[in-house]
Amino acid sequence: MASQETPNYRLSRWAGTDRILVEEFNDNWDKIDTALKGNADGVAAETAAREAADTELGKRVGLQLIQTVNGTTGESCDFSVNIDWNQWAEVIFVVKPKFSAKTSYDIFFYKEDSTGALTTTLANSISGNCSFITYPLFDKTTSLNGFFLDGSRFQNYGNTFQNLGYLSLSPNSDATAKTGSLLKIYGKK
Repeated sequence: MASQETPNYRLSRWAGTDRILVEEFNDNWDKIDTALKGNADGVAAETAAREAADTELGKRVGLQLIQTVNGTTGESCDFSVNIDWNQWAEVIFVVKPKFSAKTSYDIFFYKEDSTGALTTTLANSISGNCSFITYPLFDKTTSLNGFFLDGSRFQNYGNTFQNLGYLSLSPNSDATAKTGSLLKIYGKK
C-alpha cells in the first residue's frame, strides 16, 4: 500500500518497501484522466468564449469573419484566398507571419491559371504583422485597390479581385516561413 501522496492531485506514491496494489494505480489513472478532461473542457470553454467575443465585436463594427487561413511553410508563406467578392463592399486582411529569423518581406497576390501566374505586388519590405483593406464594392471584376492601415495605397488596373487566388509573403533574407503563420479575412457589407 502507498505510504505517500503527491501534493496537487493526491496520486499514490510508493516508498521502496511499500506493497504495490493495482487498485492504487487505477485510482491514479482515474485522477489523471479527470484532471486532463477538466483542463481540456476549460480550454474548449475559453476558446468558445473568445470566438463568441470576436463574433460580437464583429457585429458591433459591422464585420464578419470570412476566412481563417494557416500559411504554408518553406521559402515563402502562401495563403489560399477563397472569397465571393460580389458579397462584400470591403474586405480586411490581417496577416500574422512566422519566419525562422527576423526579416522583412514582400507581400503580393497571385493566381495560377493556364496562362501562368497573374501577380500583383502590394508592398515591399514589411516587418511584423500587417493589415490592409480592399474595396471590391460587390463586384469581383473591379480592379484591385485598397490601403494598408499605415495609409499607403495600392492599386492595380490590370488585375481584378476575381484573379486573387493566393496571398504570398516572400522574405527578404534566407529566412523561411514557419508553422503558425495566420491570415484572418473579415468582410463588411
